[in-house]
Amino acid sequence: MEDVSHDVPEDVSEEARPSVGRALKQARIAAGLTVDDVTTATRVRIAIVHA
Repeated sequence: MEDVSHDVPEDVSEEARPSVGRALKQARIAAGLTVDDVTTATRVRIAIVHA
């Protein structure tokens, strides 16, 4: 397996790095959905949706 750790500059803060959770949250907000909407539709627990 190839080491890709060199792909992200060391001086980039963790907040500036891409995050799946952050992308999902932004998509949920853009769609006008609440956490409750997502948990009801997907049957995923609230704690997981918040994570």
